[in-house]
Amino acid sequence: MGSVDGVVVVCSEFGPLDLLSDWAHEFYLDGFSERAVQAAREAIPVARGAGDLRTLRFLHYTCGVALIEQRRWDDAIVAAHDLLSVVEPWDSAWRAKALSLLGDAGLRLGRASAAVDALAEAFSLVEHDPPKVYNQLSATMAVAATLSHAQLFTPADDLFRLCLSSPAVRGPLAATRIAKVLVLQEYSVLHATWGTALLLDGRDGQAYQHFVRSAEVALQMMQMTAGSDDEMHARAELVEGYAQLQLGETELAEVRLMQAAARFEMRPELPEVQISCLGRALCLLERGRYDPARDVLREVLDSVRVADRVVWELATLATMAEVEVAEHGEHPSTQYYAQSTQVAAQRLWIERESRFFAMRDRISLRALAAEASQLGRDAMIDPLTGLGNRRMLDVGIAQSLGGAALFVDIDLFKVVNDRFSHSVGDEVLRRIADILRAHCRSHDVVVRFGGDEFVVLLPATAAVEAAAVGERVRAAVYREHWEDLRPGLAVSVSVGVAASEASTDRVLKDADAALYAAKESGRNRVAVY
Repeated sequence: MGSVDGVVVVCSEFGPLDLLSDWAHEFYLDGFSERAVQAAREAIPVARGAGDLRTLRFLHYTCGVALIEQRRWDDAIVAAHDLLSVVEPWDSAWRAKALSLLGDAGLRLGRASAAVDALAEAFSLVEHDPPKVYNQLSATMAVAATLSHAQLFTPADDLFRLCLSSPAVRGPLAATRIAKVLVLQEYSVLHATWGTALLLDGRDGQAYQHFVRSAEVALQMMQMTAGSDDEMHARAELVEGYAQLQLGETELAEVRLMQAAARFEMRPELPEVQISCLGRALCLLERGRYDPARDVLREVLDSVRVADRVVWELATLATMAEVEVAEHGEHPSTQYYAQSTQVAAQRLWIERESRFFAMRDRISLRALAAEASQLGRDAMIDPLTGLGNRRMLDVGIAQSLGGAALFVDIDLFKVVNDRFSHSVGDEVLRRIADILRAHCRSHDVVVRFGGDEFVVLLPATAAVEAAAVGERVRAAVYREHWEDLRPGLAVSVSVGVAASEASTDRVLKDADAALYAAKESGRNRVAVY
């Protein structure tokens, strides 16, 4: 929002009541999800009453993500549908955000098929171009975070890379720096989670590269937040410390984890809390301090179950088994415990792969359907003028229930081609196509019938109105500056008009007869059947 000569001017993608959405979103970011829902629900009627759809969309979205955090997944689905109801058809960013809510809540409710459908569409909406403005960035991050929660790590990684190439995270402005920090935070957690999932599946070599990547991203985040945002700096340190621990740098990791934990409010809804606690437990296990390690692991187990973070729950259970083996030695019960955890991890990975392939198939089907639809549209377009062709006319006839039709014919067009060349004739056709577009309604069917003839179907139009359209077209063609194209060039058209409640085929035949009458009467005129 800005001010010009004392007048408030609303600009950018935020609405005039944006402070209301900021108020609700701050509660959510600070970990008060219940208050965020309450604030959003109080503000929604105000934004709706003021007609501020931009703010209304942000409020519905904040309500949805806060409800997911409260495990109120059915309510979150309602919030997602409320958001979809105020999203414009062309607004892919907001649609992607609503679909990410549906996908996230659907997965947690066990509705895998519907959730994968939503995520496939959301991914296809954001995967192609780097986001240019904040809301596009927010949408891409929302989809990436939901994919990460679904253990669909590869497409999530693709989207986070896209975010980091976005203009919305580049430049010296504070807003772009904050946006980049948020991307780095999610991205570092993604690779920490990915690496941990691979460890659980016994793929230590593959896990290593993800812990390296997690540490690199977290270090970049630490550099950006040093001296400016202590909490985000501490969160980055926690992730970097855990990654270093998995890379074998135990002493460095322990220092990082202890220092960061002392400066950070350990709220259980934040993934860094589980990451750091698991890291601390592993350090305690390394030092032989088994009871403190158990205490920390119990804390982690409670918080990961509340947050529904399956990878970290399995990692905690596996570490608990390690503590028992380290203190008491091998025992059949601990072996069974470890084996059951490994089986669960393998099943998690199989489920993750089935989700990935299901989503990939859905994306491929959507792309194929879009391509087929485009090919179908292309088959109905005249390549010279960009108008419809005879095929489009056939579709228009099939869908029309009477109305009016114009038959438009260029007078003496053969003379134009013979005297001025066929390239000039082609340009005449293109210009007349432009005139027809300009004087017809968006739902009228305008086609090049063939050669120098055009047809316009005007649904639910009386003969008098259709004749007026025909006259406007005739006059516009006659007044066109044809001399600019070639000195001495002059072009006119004859128009036949008919209207009837009978079939469209009948109307076209009548319009053709009227066109013949216009030609016989001297050309450059409109005749009504």
